[in-house]
Amino acid sequence: MKAAERNLLSYSGIPSDKIEVIKVPIFDSEDYVSTIMAGDKSKPTLVLVHGFAGSGALFYKVMRGLAEHFYLITFDIIGMGCSSRVKFTSTNYVDANAFMIRVIEEWRENLKLTDFYLAAHSYGGYLCGLYAAWKPQHIKKLLLLSPLGVKQRP
Repeated sequence: MKAAERNLLSYSGIPSDKIEVIKVPIFDSEDYVSTIMAGDKSKPTLVLVHGFAGSGALFYKVMRGLAEHFYLITFDIIGMGCSSRVKFTSTNYVDANAFMIRVIEEWRENLKLTDFYLAAHSYGGYLCGLYAAWKPQHIKKLLLLSPLGVKQRP
């Protein structure tokens, strides 16, 4: 994790010994998804997903309040924040969406997550909406916060 992100998390109000930052490997390669976990693991899990060009650390202002009720997990979408910049060869939105959804599923499988709440903002909401339609059995509830959607190519 970059120093700036760690400094930002220090303002969350969650004690540093209750925050863990890990690199979750994907696709049996050196690529990874940077993941922040915070709070009490005995509480229900809430996964938070940021918008375009963001980072999971940007949820720092709401983490303390949410941690009173949930075990928080947030991750940096691949290619953003502290996650890997993977080789990306998709040439159309269908393939690009499928790739991004496969990354989320690989991340979820590697963390052995199931039966979790999922809240996502903007572009993260768009991706998580697609993911929830593909793998609804793992998600307890989905909350979309200003999800991005583009009907047609501009």
